[in-house]
Amino acid sequence: MRRSFLLASFLAALAVAPAQALTCGMRTINEGQSLYEVQQRCGPPNWQDSRVVYVNQGVGGYAGGVSRQIPVNIDVWVYDFGPTRLIQQLTFENGRLMRIESLGYGN
Repeated sequence: MRRSFLLASFLAALAVAPAQALTCGMRTINEGQSLYEVQQRCGPPNWQDSRVVYVNQGVGGYAGGVSRQIPVNIDVWVYDFGPTRLIQQLTFENGRLMRIESLGYGN
């Protein structure tokens, strides 16, 4: 009985865990956080890049609607925490963390 309770508790904890998270020291970084929050928790990245892409946004709900291009600021930060941890690549859109990707082991 106790074993099944522990297993159920563990599975429930996994179900509420964020899809992708990063740990900086004792602080957790989750998708949706701002550039500022991430830098406050993890410090400056080892590498960063910024660019602007334009995304088509339809205006009007009918087939002949107008389309306009909306600028989206993309920032990519890379953290290298050393040879015992994976390098982490963080992608921000308009200042919000959208994706955390693990790369190979660090240096």
